Amino acid sequence: MDTGVPVIYGMSRRGRTTAQVISTFAIVLLAAWAMGSAAQASAQTGSAGARANHGTRRPERIRILGTAHVNAPSARIAGIATARASLSPRTLSAASDEWLATGVAPALSGTNGEVMYPYGQSHPTITCAPLRLCVIELIPGERITNIAIGDSARWLVEETMAGSTPTLDIKPTAAGLETNLSIATTSRLYYLTLVSDKTAYTPMVGFYDPATIAAQAQAAEEAASAAREARAATIKRRTRLSLGAVDPARLDFDFSCEVVHHWWQSPPRPDFFPERVFQGGGHTYLEMPRRMKWGVAPAVFAVEGGQTALVNSRLVHGYIVIDGAPKKFQLAVGAGDHARVVVCRRRNQG
Repeated sequence: MDTGVPVIYGMSRRGRTTAQVISTFAIVLLAAWAMGSAAQASAQTGSAGARANHGTRRPERIRILGTAHVNAPSARIAGIATARASLSPRTLSAASDEWLATGVAPALSGTNGEVMYPYGQSHPTITCAPLRLCVIELIPGERITNIAIGDSARWLVEETMAGSTPTLDIKPTAAGLETNLSIATTSRLYYLTLVSDKTAYTPMVGFYDPATIAAQAQAAEEAASAAREARAATIKRRTRLSLGAVDPARLDFDFSCEVVHHWWQSPPRPDFFPERVFQGGGHTYLEMPRRMKWGVAPAVFAVEGGQTALVNSRLVHGYIVIDGAPKKFQLAVGAGDHARVVVCRRRNQG
């Protein structure tokens, strides 16, 4: 029945294509509107951030010695999950050696969260946070003579001492602050920039002087070298006094030694069996083996007419030196049945 109202039972191919074009155009318009809104929001955020950070220095970027983290921001140094170097004298000495080799000393991050800056090598920027303390340790042995801070109303500074190390406790009253700090001591002048962040902060800051460490190391090496030379000269002098004047042309090597034992025994040579025996200049010299231990140096007895008598002897650089020139003598370690004895005599002597 014809009612005069057109009834659409389907859509032609041309009609479906037109609908798809309209739908695609609508999606494009919606995406463009969303991108424009996001760009506007980002521009507003960037403008606000730029206004908030206008005139604020970026935290100094430092190097963590011994790790893969190079140029890590000092404001986030405490949050880096990595093994840090122990701030031991050896670490500071290595940093001083690097300064000597390259002219640049690194800032160091310690396992306790402390960051150490080389004195005179940089202008450190210290990041602090409200309700948190930033502790600044100066170089041990000096004394603070004056402290000056640019914003004394919103930054709290308290001077303390940790043994021989002067320290400062720094605390900002709000975030987003920046000022400078000057510290004069009996030896140095420190100049730092202080910035405050809402959450990030460096809990401990210290300083080391690579030039002073290098000078101390050089002085210690010179003192050690002088001590070695003096010790060598003393040993040489004592050796000359102990050995006496020996004329090589007048030395007598006509000696033989044997281990005393029963006929049924065949004991090994003891570790104090002399390798060489010779006389000269009124002394008898026994060159002892290297394996002889210092704690078992034998006693020396002169043998004459079946009687033994203890003689003066001393151990000098691997030689037993006997005062006198006995024709027969014995070396003994231990006593009784457990004694070990070596007899030395001039050849063709009884």
